[in-house]
Amino acid sequence: MQPEGDCCAVELASAQQSLVVRHLSAIAGISIILSTSLVVTQIQYQSLTLLMIWYTISLPIPVGQLVIARKYRKRSNRDRSTLKHFSGRVLAAAERNTFLYGLIWACVPVMVVGPSQEALLFATIIQVSMCTGLGMMLSETPRIVIPFTVISLLPLMVNLLINGTAVSVALALLTPVLIGAIFIGTIASYEQLKRIVGSEAKTRQAQTILRATLEALPDAFAVYDRDGNRVLNNAIHDAWKVTSSPPETVEGEHTFKTEEDQWFRHSWLNVPDVGTLSLHSNITAQKEREEALVKAKRAAEVANGTRARFLSRMSHELRTPLNSILGFSTILGENTPDSPRDVKEYADFIKDSGQQLLGMIEDVIDYSQIGEQKNEQSHHPVDIKTTIYKAIELAKKKPGCQELKSFKIRIQNGAETVVADATMIERILTAIISNAIKFSPSAPSITITSRLLRDNQLTIIIRDFGKGMTQQQIDEASSVFYQVDDSRRRAHEGAGLGLALAQKLAASSGADLEIMSELGRGTVVLLTFKDPLRRTCEGTERLTA
Repeated sequence: MQPEGDCCAVELASAQQSLVVRHLSAIAGISIILSTSLVVTQIQYQSLTLLMIWYTISLPIPVGQLVIARKYRKRSNRDRSTLKHFSGRVLAAAERNTFLYGLIWACVPVMVVGPSQEALLFATIIQVSMCTGLGMMLSETPRIVIPFTVISLLPLMVNLLINGTAVSVALALLTPVLIGAIFIGTIASYEQLKRIVGSEAKTRQAQTILRATLEALPDAFAVYDRDGNRVLNNAIHDAWKVTSSPPETVEGEHTFKTEEDQWFRHSWLNVPDVGTLSLHSNITAQKEREEALVKAKRAAEVANGTRARFLSRMSHELRTPLNSILGFSTILGENTPDSPRDVKEYADFIKDSGQQLLGMIEDVIDYSQIGEQKNEQSHHPVDIKTTIYKAIELAKKKPGCQELKSFKIRIQNGAETVVADATMIERILTAIISNAIKFSPSAPSITITSRLLRDNQLTIIIRDFGKGMTQQQIDEASSVFYQVDDSRRRAHEGAGLGLALAQKLAASSGADLEIMSELGRGTVVLLTFKDPLRRTCEGTERLTA
C-alpha cells in the first residue's frame, strides 16, 4: 500500500491531467483562432513574411493538441476509467508544450506587431485574451498557466513601456496586475482542488476500510433504504442467499431454523436518515452447545434423583442393623455384671464404634439431602439460647467430642430470636460446635455470642481457642471430606463434613457463614442472618393470622 501522501499526490496529478485532457480541444481551438486573428490584424502594419513565419511556427502545437484530444476522447469512450489511470505523460507533455508556446507568443512584439500604436493595442488585447482564456480553463494547473502568462506578457510589457504613449504606459502598468491576478487565482484553484482530492481520497479509504470490515464479518450484513431496497451487503449475505426483508419495527431480533437444520439469529436496527441495518448470525454451534447442556442437565437431574432414592433407602437399611448392634451392645455391657472385664470393654468398644459409624452415616445423608429439604423448611420465631443449648448437647454426643468443655454463652438484647427453620439452625450450630470441641482439645472453653449488628443483621459467633488454621486450610476445610489433619494417623476421626455441612445448611437457610482463624490463636465462625427483625415480624404475623 502506498503512503497517504504519495496517494494524494498521484490523485492530484491524475485530476490535473483529466482537466487538461477535457479542455485540450477548447484550448487548441482558442489558440488557432487568436493566432489567426493576430496575423489578420497585423497584415497592414507588418511584413507578411514575418507574419507567416510566426504563424507557421505557432500552428503545430495547437494542431497537435487537437489530435491528442481526439485520441484520448476515443479511448475514454471505450473505457470510462482510462483518465483515472494515466501515467502522467499527458500532463508533463502539456507543461512542456505550453512553455514552448509561451516562448512563441513572447516573439509577438518583435515579429508580429507593427510600428503603429493601433497594432500594439490589437496585439495586447489578443495576448491578454489568450492568457485569460488559458487561466480560466486550466486554473487548477499553475505549472501550465503561470509560466505561459509570465513568458508571453513580459516582452509585451517592455514593448509598451518603450512605446512611451500614455495608453501604452497604462497598459504596461496593468500587465503585472494581470499576471498577479492570474497567479493568485490559479494557486487558489489549485489549493481547492488539492482539498477536494484529499477529501475524496479519505472518503475512498474509509469506504475501503468499511468494505474490508464488512467482508471480514462472520455474519451476513446488509443495509436497506426506507423503501426496503438493499443498498449494501457483504459477500456472506450473498453466499447465504439471505432473502428476508427488514421488519417494520424499529429494532429487535428473532431466531429461526432453516430446512438444512441451520439456526440463524436475525437482528435489525432502524437508523434515521439511513434505513435499516440487518445482521444474520449463524448460531448453529451455539444451539448445539445449548442442547448439549440441556441434555447434560437432565442427565444430572436423573442421576441426582437416583442418588436421592438410593440414600433414602440406604438410610433405613443402614440404620436398622446399626441400631440393633448398638442396642445389644448396650444390653451386653450393662446386664452382665459377672462377665469378665474384657467382655464389658468389648461391648463398650462395639457401642462407641457403632455410634461413630451412625453419626458419619447421618452426616453423609444430611449433606446429600440438603437441596431436597430446602423447599421443606418451616420458618418460625426461634429462641436462640434454647437452640444453642440443644446444639451443645447434640455436639457432645458425636464421636471425639466427649471432652468436658465450659461454654460461655452471651445473648445481646434484641438478639434473642430469629425467624428461621429451628431444625436447620440446630444442625448448623451442632456441626460448628462439634468441630470446635474436636479441634481444640487443650482449650478450656468455647464462647458463643448472639448479637445484633448495625445493619439490622443478627449474627451468632462461635469462638474456640484451639490450634487454628491458615487461610489455605480454611479454604480446604470448606471442602467435602477434608480434615485439617488429613494424614493416615490423624488424631480425630470423622468424614470431614463438619464445616462443609454447616456452610451448605447455612446457604440453604439463606444465611451467611464466615470462618476466620489464625494459627495458635483459635477459630471464629460467624453465622449471620439478614434482616432478622423484619423476618421476625413477618413470622409473627403468619403465626398469629
